[in-house]
Amino acid sequence: MPENEAIFKCANEGWEIYPGGGYRYGPSMIINGDGTLDVWTASNSGVSGEIDWGKYRRSYDGGITWTQDTGAVRPTSAAEDWNWSCDPGIIKIGEYYYATYTTILWHDGLDNNLFVARSKTPQGAFVEKWTGSGWGYGDPKPIVTYDGQKAKWGCGEGSSVVVGNTLYLYCSCNDNMGDFTKVYTADANDPNWPATLKYRGIMYKHDSAEDSCDVKFVDAYNCFLSVATASRFSDKCYVHIMTSFDGLCFRQESVLSHAEKSSNIQTHITDANAKDYPAALAKWSQEVELSGWDPNIISVSANGQVTPKGIGETVITAKYMGFEATIKVEVLDMG
Repeated sequence: MPENEAIFKCANEGWEIYPGGGYRYGPSMIINGDGTLDVWTASNSGVSGEIDWGKYRRSYDGGITWTQDTGAVRPTSAAEDWNWSCDPGIIKIGEYYYATYTTILWHDGLDNNLFVARSKTPQGAFVEKWTGSGWGYGDPKPIVTYDGQKAKWGCGEGSSVVVGNTLYLYCSCNDNMGDFTKVYTADANDPNWPATLKYRGIMYKHDSAEDSCDVKFVDAYNCFLSVATASRFSDKCYVHIMTSFDGLCFRQESVLSHAEKSSNIQTHITDANAKDYPAALAKWSQEVELSGWDPNIISVSANGQVTPKGIGETVITAKYMGFEATIKVEVLDMG
């Protein structure tokens, strides 16, 4: 592929930032304005009865060398998150860093729920946690609760992004229906944003070989970008890249195998790169099947434009390449 046709370019072949001896997984990273790099990973706590903590470290030289790990996100003794606090997903809103994390009520790694804690410093400790009605200490409650069979993995592995005034929260789920990534939205301007979370539907359905996705909003392309690994630790491993113009419905862009030699990755988001949202949406909508809405409440044009028709709630079902997402639409006021 000619370099001038590539959307993404690999800067180099990369390097190892953790040499082994134990384990680190589920990294979440923030590049600061001063060039420093913060990273949070899950690893063994070293404390009896608490399996994993969210560990923090910083690099001052672009990721070449790192500070020692510190325990940033930890379980709360004798509480609903007592067993572990893994899969840290970090986002900074205002003066706070917010860390979503996965934990269980039962043993064997099943029946997981998603919690959130916050801190004014990246190293934490993230001991101020969501209690169900506000922020406090000692009695944390899930922001996404798994209510399916206890023999299944449940929900967790949060990834958050803020666009405008909206926080988008993506959450893995495994139940008797399979493996999904679900999406929620909240008011990013509300200090108690977990109380405003609304379930918006299934982002996409995937097989059990695929890990959780990390989602970011890329200003240069004016779109959401989702990246996930799959079949790791095998010769069939790959990276799954998806994009979205609204943060709710995603389309597949690329599947990169571990044998991929090219450092250039072509996608189909050139319209978004030009910040031409209507043109990009119209092109995408030719490949997406929309159905299921109540015509007395909304109308939906061929390019996906929604127009209110009456007060009430309805649902739009979007199908693309075997994936299906359900979008709830609520019309509160015709004024």
